[in-house]
Amino acid sequence: MFKHPLFTKLAALTAITVLLLFGLGLIEDVVRDRLRYRSLTAQSVAESLAGPQTLMGPMIHSACVESWDEEVGKGDERRMAEKRREFILTAMPEQLKLTTGAAMEERARGLHKVNTYNLKANVTAQWGSLASLLPQSSMKNSRMHCGAPIVMMAVGDARGIRTAQFTMDSQALALKPGTFHPTYSRGLHAALPESVRSQTGGLTATLDLELVGTERLAIVPLGGNTEVLMTSSWPHPSFAGRFLPSEREVSSGGFGGMPRYG
Repeated sequence: MFKHPLFTKLAALTAITVLLLFGLGLIEDVVRDRLRYRSLTAQSVAESLAGPQTLMGPMIHSACVESWDEEVGKGDERRMAEKRREFILTAMPEQLKLTTGAAMEERARGLHKVNTYNLKANVTAQWGSLASLLPQSSMKNSRMHCGAPIVMMAVGDARGIRTAQFTMDSQALALKPGTFHPTYSRGLHAALPESVRSQTGGLTATLDLELVGTERLAIVPLGGNTEVLMTSSWPHPSFAGRFLPSEREVSSGGFGGMPRYG
């Protein structure tokens, strides 16, 4: 059909290119479907167990309201009206140490498997001065009201909490669901006596927590100095985030890592 050999070669090359592109398209569709089914599997496991977890705390906070009287209106319509502002006082620990161990378990949905974990963590937090919990007036002759100080521990998915025991200066505290924090609402909290605001000797809190989750675990370094020691039986960890472990050891029997934040 083609008298010139160049046309024959171009036609053959075009046909091969089209066939390759068609094959690559089929492969891409298969990969896309498998990724979608993998994502659906992870979502299904997370819905039935618990999703990825993020540990943040312990920290102490107190909700406050400052109110004052202010003249409004003009002329004969002048009157005194109450104005108010709401704010939260927060005390972060000076020293924070977490020692954690995670047992891994694979959950399957069809051909796809998802890693889940059972985390057992011991968290120790130390506060020095709690002066940040003392409210400061912003308006002259204002009235200040603050709720009881609350120590809280936030997690990514509260459904994953299995057990939790909390002590403050060797005294056991009753933990309740929620954190009463407007941003990080999932977790646990315990009310503290009003006297902690003026305590100068510092506080030490210890939390023993058992937590389950799916695929990922993150720890927020809230302390002025934070030390984390983490071990697990999973031999294929992926360390990510803005702070990598300063020491780590990975073997067929699991991994261990120790990030420090200061």
